[in-house]
Amino acid sequence: MDWCPATVVAHYAPLKKVLVGSSEKFFVYRGHRKVTGSYFRRTLAKCLRVAGYTDMAFSAHSFRMGGATDLFRAGWTYEQIKEYGGWRSMTVKRYVRL
Repeated sequence: MDWCPATVVAHYAPLKKVLVGSSEKFFVYRGHRKVTGSYFRRTLAKCLRVAGYTDMAFSAHSFRMGGATDLFRAGWTYEQIKEYGGWRSMTVKRYVRL
């Protein structure tokens, strides 16, 4: 299986609809609860250690940067990315890496 984050998400999206139905929450666990930031960070750190990486190699912000960059490359404006990602200011520009 390809472990590229974009590929994993592409496989997860239709599976999520089957398992938990339509929901505004994209990542859910245990009884359809939203995955919190702290849960995500802890789980990411555990997965990275098991895979042989240090916690410093990646962070939750890696996903925000990658997502913002992918959306920008797909033609989204900074304003659209800002709204989608929940940024309150144009600091979203710092997350786009070209």
